[in-house]
Amino acid sequence: MDPARSSVTVLGAIRTDSFQPRTFGSSIISYQGIVFAELDGDELSITGVNARDTAGSFGEPGVPPAYDLVAETFAGNAFLSIISIAFSGSTAFDAEPFSISQGQFPGYLVRFFIGDGSMRFQAAGSAQAVPFDLHGRGSPNTTQRAGTITQAQGLETLTVPLDMAVLFSLSEENDTILTFSGEFVATRPVPEPSVALLAFAAAGFMVSSRPRSKRDSLTDTCDCPSNKMR
Repeated sequence: MDPARSSVTVLGAIRTDSFQPRTFGSSIISYQGIVFAELDGDELSITGVNARDTAGSFGEPGVPPAYDLVAETFAGNAFLSIISIAFSGSTAFDAEPFSISQGQFPGYLVRFFIGDGSMRFQAAGSAQAVPFDLHGRGSPNTTQRAGTITQAQGLETLTVPLDMAVLFSLSEENDTILTFSGEFVATRPVPEPSVALLAFAAAGFMVSSRPRSKRDSLTDTCDCPSNKMR
């Protein structure tokens, strides 16, 4: 996954008060990770998207969180910090592969949830922030943008869009909505025509050494060091 082109913006509101970046750029961050896909002719299945923010924060002092937001409420400023966050996604396990004959596919076919992460909320007038676990939260990927797969200058580029709105109960039940909007971009060298199994990564790629059917497992390819190129 290319961090220079993979990013997600977070905005939202608590009740009727909008969250805004606390500092310039604190509502957007780049992502790193890997995308696994299976390509059979012009039929594509995305079997795994694993993307984590590049902040590298664990909530320790002096390390900025992935996202830092503030809402100006009637009672004063409310602060929301997403310390770290990771997204996981794939097409449905029982879904038919989609055609990429035009170089595009419906982005909403890739479903996402928050695979890991944590955040802290400090209500207006409160001196203490309350932690929240983000693991397992999510909602449908409602993006109307197309995903794309293109080839240029010896590289194959896969772009997967994300638009997701998630409800949270920070002070009251379902009083907060956060929207996550962005895209994950991964690249790999253009493969030989016989290679059906592929994995897009940041600094390299993993492929099988023989043709695979579109439903074969990734397990042996991912676990075998001899098949990993950096």
